[in-house]
Amino acid sequence: MSEPRSYCEPDSAPPPDSDPYWDLDYDPESQPSARLPIASFFAWCPDTNRLETFLRLLSAWVRPSAKLEISDRRSGDSADVILRMEEAAPHLRREYREYGYVFVDFDFDVPPGVTLRMSASLRADHLLGADRGPLWVSCDLSPLPEQIPYMKRLGPSTLAIESALAWQIAMQHIHEILERIFMSMAGFTTGGCIDYYSWLSPIRMGSTYHADGNPARDLAMSWLREHRNKMVELGLVAGLPLDVLRERVQAAAYGESMWVMDGERLTREEVIEAISLPPEALVAALEVCAAKRHPEWEHLETELPRVIEELEKAEAEDVEMIAATDDHLAFIQECSPAYVERLDNGGILLFAHPCRTLWPLWSDALSLLGIRP
Repeated sequence: MSEPRSYCEPDSAPPPDSDPYWDLDYDPESQPSARLPIASFFAWCPDTNRLETFLRLLSAWVRPSAKLEISDRRSGDSADVILRMEEAAPHLRREYREYGYVFVDFDFDVPPGVTLRMSASLRADHLLGADRGPLWVSCDLSPLPEQIPYMKRLGPSTLAIESALAWQIAMQHIHEILERIFMSMAGFTTGGCIDYYSWLSPIRMGSTYHADGNPARDLAMSWLREHRNKMVELGLVAGLPLDVLRERVQAAAYGESMWVMDGERLTREEVIEAISLPPEALVAALEVCAAKRHPEWEHLETELPRVIEELEKAEAEDVEMIAATDDHLAFIQECSPAYVERLDNGGILLFAHPCRTLWPLWSDALSLLGIRP
């Protein structure tokens, strides 16, 4: 067992007008999809209680009788040990105390009757690097399944309904994982999900979480990472108070800006104005914009539940499998919705498919507030 490598060197700075996160050198005309994305989850909590928070998370995820596969650094060759949860806790405490790092593989059951193979790593502050953050979690669930189920008797299939089915397959499990990390664990205060191995700018991620109910941190952290291609390790700044993050943004010269994507830029003044707003005003604007639907997605709001209900009742021989393509991925990126969830614990979750970004939602909200044109 070895931890997956990132697609790019973490210290390399992207050219100012390129897209370093999605441009992975694949042929967009290929059939089926040449790149099946992954889903990675990142979270931050204070180092003082990081390991115990991680152990509580594992205890909530892993069945009592299940076993964990743990990387054992003491062996000198990163051998693995396989232990039950009650045996694993002392081992992980010892590993983290000695090395400031643990890596675990385990099975995680999600409804309806699906078992995901999960990988998770935890780092102490002095070992933060490779853009993973303190907590990194990934699983064998691809945000774009290799095959999409459909039934011929439902009528001719379309790219829209096929893409929506692929979206639904991934979203139900991804939301479950986000809930387990953030909604049931008070220790993690911010983080998110993306189809990449590194913790990238929050406004370019698919989901972000804010325990304090203020999503303005997304903008401040994105500025610190993207401004002048500084590529700041987000795990080192995610826990800073918002006032400190604002001061770091203000330290830039008047009129400077950061590249976002597709030629769009966000200025220093726009970021400062947004993060200076009352959190409720910012959340309300995001909610208004999240309620809007892309025209291609509007009719799917009623069509998708009907198709899913038919598939759930169907016999196996009545279901055909359609190969997922880059056209499905492009449709999800362009048309699928984003959501703003007010959680019972007082936190805010901005939630979308990991293969799309939150930037369109942020751009619309900042325009609605009169901050951007």
